[in-house]
Amino acid sequence: MLSVRVLNAPVAGGAIGIVSDPARRATGYAYHHRFNAETGSTYDRCVEELGLYMTEIAEPWFDEWRDPEKLVKHVDLGAEAREGLESAMIGNTNREAVAASLKALGVKPPRLL
Repeated sequence: MLSVRVLNAPVAGGAIGIVSDPARRATGYAYHHRFNAETGSTYDRCVEELGLYMTEIAEPWFDEWRDPEKLVKHVDLGAEAREGLESAMIGNTNREAVAASLKALGVKPPRLL
């Protein structure tokens, strides 16, 4: 899954996203994102296809939604996330919401010296 999360959103799930399973290559074929962990069967193919997915799907998708002015209008962005993004766009940061978002994403805060 790919997603963009509004760090300033006061609720969990303040994000938009897409799931990779229905994505298709220009040829019409699905991306092969599975391999057998015991035997390593199709591992190399999985790695190659993951690289293709990143180049063909993920990078263009993230590029499309990087602009906050566009993201704030996304139909799937919830009202509270939209309000959090609009607030952040004018410089108002909800420290608790940002800290909770970073924690949910597994990003550790910088250590103070």
